[in-house]
Amino acid sequence: MNKEKFSNRLKYLRLNKNVSLRKLSKEVRIPHTTLSGYEKGRIPDKERLIKLANYFNVSIDFLSGENDKIKINKNLGVIFVLVFIFIAVITILASAL
Repeated sequence: MNKEKFSNRLKYLRLNKNVSLRKLSKEVRIPHTTLSGYEKGRIPDKERLIKLANYFNVSIDFLSGENDKIKINKNLGVIFVLVFIFIAVITILASAL
């Protein structure tokens, strides 16, 4: 698992869906403090990774950072792709500094 990609993707997916940590916590039945830790670099166990991937309707490989191919559903569409590319470019530029 790519820890940095996982953390960034989880946070991005959550914000893109306009869901708070507490709401996500209730939806997937994972404590909000644990979810916060995942967004800061902690790694989930397989069961929780599956729950999160299912909730956001993305593949486990994508969420874990093992694969950059996005499984897009009707809710995410083209905007998701464009915003994800923008975030990736910003991340690359920030790391170059």
